[in-house]
Amino acid sequence: MTYRITGHSRRDPSQYQSGDEKERALQNEPIGRFEQYLLAEGIADQTALDNVQAQVDEEIAAAVASAMAAPEPEPTDALEDLFVEETCPDEA
Repeated sequence: MTYRITGHSRRDPSQYQSGDEKERALQNEPIGRFEQYLLAEGIADQTALDNVQAQVDEEIAAAVASAMAAPEPEPTDALEDLFVEETCPDEA
């Protein structure tokens, strides 16, 4: 489990969380802590971590571009895969 540092949505300014609370959460944020561990133990250097981040950013940009270029779905697509018809083991 981890702390939700941001609001529930992009429109939620999360003003119900104090600045101190957010700061403590940021210090304990698992990805940042893991990055610090990798650096402290000499498992990775900053260049390697920067390269991983750049690769992730490229993959996200490619996925967004692919989604934006995809054709709009048909309205009936919203009704697909909503229900599963199951049979009882005795009926199979």
